[in-house]
Amino acid sequence: MQQTGRYPSGQTAEVTGTGALGISANAAGEIREAPLLWPPGYAALPSAGDTAALLPMEDYFVCAGVVAGPPEGDDALLPGEIRLRAASGAEIDLRADGSIRLNGLVIGADGQIQTGGGV
Repeated sequence: MQQTGRYPSGQTAEVTGTGALGISANAAGEIREAPLLWPPGYAALPSAGDTAALLPMEDYFVCAGVVAGPPEGDDALLPGEIRLRAASGAEIDLRADGSIRLNGLVIGADGQIQTGGGV
């Protein structure tokens, strides 16, 4: 893993590539193999061009996530809700009321299908 030198704090940088050991990004210099920090059970790879949030460790950087604005308008989330969206457009919303929206199909907290739709 690449050493950080003397970076005093975290920074953002454009993702230039991904690999088995992490991401590469352009910051004050090229950062390579920055490990990805995600919650347990979650896996994802940023795309080239995404803006990574990088945190310095003792001698390397880690990618703590990708900078993204909050969904707005019809795509808005309520506090406590979670959305997973793939580059293909497929998405899952875990809603505060216990329902799930899967590519436009809403499944109520009781397991009953409420509405249809699709991506």
